[in-house]
Amino acid sequence: IISLVTILVASIIVTSILPPGTIAPMDELRDRDGDGLTDSEELALGTNPMSEDTDNDGIDDLIDGCANGNDDWESTVISDWDSDGCQDDSEDKNDDNDGYSDSVDNCPRGKQNWGSQDLVDRDSDGCADDFEDLDDDGDTVNDFDDDCPYGFIFGWVSNINSDYDGDGCYDVDEDFDDDGDSIVDAVDSCPKGIRNWIPSSNSDYDSDGCKDNDEDSDDDNDGITDYIDECSKGTLSWTSNESNDFDSDGCKDNNEDLDDDNDGFEDYIDIFPFNPNEWSDFDQDGIGDNSDDDDDNDGVTDFYDANDFADVGIELTFDFFEVITKMDYFDNQAEVFICMFVEGENVGCGPDDQSYHWSLTTSTVYILDTSHLIQICAWDEDVSNNDRIDINPDSSNDCYNLYFDSTTSASTSITTVTTTGVGDSTGWDGELQFSYILVDLRVQRMNQYSWGYDGLDFSINLNLDYNIYSIYKNKDHTVGGIYDVESYARFSTPYEQYVFDIANDLKDLAIQSGYSSDLEIAEFIYSFVGNIQYVLDIEGSGVSDYPKYPIEMLWESSGDCEDAAILYISLIESIDYDAMFAVGLVKSSEDADWGGHAWAVVHIPNHSGDGWYGMGTKSDIPFYFVEATGYYEGSSYIGRDPWYEIKDVSFFDVE
Repeated sequence: IISLVTILVASIIVTSILPPGTIAPMDELRDRDGDGLTDSEELALGTNPMSEDTDNDGIDDLIDGCANGNDDWESTVISDWDSDGCQDDSEDKNDDNDGYSDSVDNCPRGKQNWGSQDLVDRDSDGCADDFEDLDDDGDTVNDFDDDCPYGFIFGWVSNINSDYDGDGCYDVDEDFDDDGDSIVDAVDSCPKGIRNWIPSSNSDYDSDGCKDNDEDSDDDNDGITDYIDECSKGTLSWTSNESNDFDSDGCKDNNEDLDDDNDGFEDYIDIFPFNPNEWSDFDQDGIGDNSDDDDDNDGVTDFYDANDFADVGIELTFDFFEVITKMDYFDNQAEVFICMFVEGENVGCGPDDQSYHWSLTTSTVYILDTSHLIQICAWDEDVSNNDRIDINPDSSNDCYNLYFDSTTSASTSITTVTTTGVGDSTGWDGELQFSYILVDLRVQRMNQYSWGYDGLDFSINLNLDYNIYSIYKNKDHTVGGIYDVESYARFSTPYEQYVFDIANDLKDLAIQSGYSSDLEIAEFIYSFVGNIQYVLDIEGSGVSDYPKYPIEMLWESSGDCEDAAILYISLIESIDYDAMFAVGLVKSSEDADWGGHAWAVVHIPNHSGDGWYGMGTKSDIPFYFVEATGYYEGSSYIGRDPWYEIKDVSFFDVE
């Protein structure tokens, strides 16, 4: 025991003689003030090893971040927020001890004693994300409104330039929908358009990200602006061009545009749906009426044509006629014929059976069934002079005058007229009832021809081409009279395809009906031609001689002697018969006057009858008479000359 004491005393003595601030070996072990720091640690820190709270702030030196700091103050939540022993207002540079200096700490007196790192403080603003930071990524957009609250781009502030829709997502790097319209920028035609709206078929018809009523000038995205787009909300997923939107009106031609060329005429009635300047073609010649100089293709230009869209004619039907006043001194019979004049020119008389007149008994009503194609005059035929029958109540005129406007459209309406000369005190009275209808001469008068042959009835349908008719109708029809046979014969057209087709149809019909010989076929065709209505040109009436081409006679279903001969020769020649055109003077009786006439002659092998031999190299070939003007069952046949006498005959060989 004595030894131990001695040692301790000696040690004390030694220590006591060290200069102040000097660390003795024992200081490294002892903690005289019991604050958890050894004396040597306190001496190193500059704190008083004899006092557990050197600066007397209420925080032991062991946990005092400023143990050797300001003296004699008390650490409280007000003076020392993080209780680190450093007085906040003078010596603590990080009041909440989060690792961020108060100068850059957005929450300097925030959550205490936590370490700022990416996972807890993404924007490094000193505010703990899960506790006190309402803007975790520091973009100035509150996390509650921020679509990218944990964005990976830092150091930016949300504004209209960096965050157009204010959603907290940086436009350049993290926002795929800059204007917040739910259309990603890659397909948004207005990526920085109206902000924060939700597209629908009503607000964004083409889903292009542009709001229809505010910013989209092409709602259906067809390349046509809404201002001129007639289908502004039309078909989607197409772009207007000439091939699919001819008139560039924004309506797709094949499924929504009813008027592709926008000329005001819908496609279903527009003959030229892709030509805004044309929509109709009345004569169907492929040229639109607006540019066609002859809309009805009648050979008269529209400038001069009174009616551009029809050749209106009048068709008369004489219903009945009554001779009221006795016309002849010696008997009670009147030999009546009726003629029609247009602008003073005779266009035909009736009857048409070569009797030249009807034999009518005075005061007897006769029902007439002959149709004629508008001065109407009636005569009683006498040997010396024909007497006019008065059918006009006006004493100044015996003929009935009928006027019609050539610009009037054709119709199916029938008008009936009754006219009489009774009452004008001029005598020689008669009464006529007729009906008329306005017809379009562009329309074939009849398509079905019916006739009789050998006691049987036959018919054939002929659908003729108006264009061919018009071409020939407008050719020069001038002829040189009966002594210029060639001028008539030139109207024969055996080379025309329609003539060939008709002739072969007639030939086939004859053969099918049992008429197969050359003579039978030729007479069968003769019966067809001879049954076409005869329209007589009365000699001395002042009518210009007007021969018709075959197409004209067929189209108009009428003609006179030269027309019938021309048609017959054309048909028979086209199927390899040899025929000639003949003209001359004829008379029907010894007392009758001579009159000009035309007929056909045809060669039939091994036949006999009336006729002539050919000319030149054909001088030994017989050609037989064909009175093509009319065919009468039982009395008309090839090789029969029906005339009393013929003279001054001339021929032309049609090849």
